[in-house]
Amino acid sequence: MYFMRFLVTCIVLITWTFLGFFLWTPLLIRMIAYFVGVVTISSFTRAVDIKEAQQRLNFGIEFYLYGYRKILEVMDRQEAGDIQLEDANPRIDLLTLLKKMSIDIIWTIIFWTSSITLVTNFF
Repeated sequence: MYFMRFLVTCIVLITWTFLGFFLWTPLLIRMIAYFVGVVTISSFTRAVDIKEAQQRLNFGIEFYLYGYRKILEVMDRQEAGDIQLEDANPRIDLLTLLKKMSIDIIWTIIFWTSSITLVTNFF
């Protein structure tokens, strides 16, 4: 049983290594651009609060490592019964979640397609 749990944990971690990086890179670039844009506007106007931009940037920075943390946290539990209902997040509207994920996936596809096109045309 422990060997299977270890094997599945390794497979999940390897999968997250590639999938997480694939999603994290464009997310981080988008959050950096948003942060720099808000800081620029704030520098000119002195009227823009940058707290939300800072939170978004922190989310972008922590996204990749947070995935590893959550995987290890869940896979470290000995039995599926260890997961309590109070550990679960409150219910999220599925439609809202799908819209948000669609936007992120579209951005990721555009980012990687553009990056690969630029690199192949440049070299």
